[in-house]
Amino acid sequence: MLPLIELSNANGIVTEAYSALTPLTRLPGGKAVPVAERVARRLGVEVGQAILDWLKTKGVVAVTCVSCTYQPNPQGCTVG
Repeated sequence: MLPLIELSNANGIVTEAYSALTPLTRLPGGKAVPVAERVARRLGVEVGQAILDWLKTKGVVAVTCVSCTYQPNPQGCTVG
């Protein structure tokens, strides 16, 4: 996926990540979660923050859903 993001950025195309926190909120236990947890521990931030930060560093715009509120806690976003 990274080469696609780089290609898009080089051509002025903005990539969007819709529901980027889904691995934490609706589909926990996926392959992305342990990696995000390690990065979050290393940076001293919440897991959701680590995921959103990664998107930001790659120039990807995070599109969040209106049905959930992010609350810093070990589980990430809670549906409310």
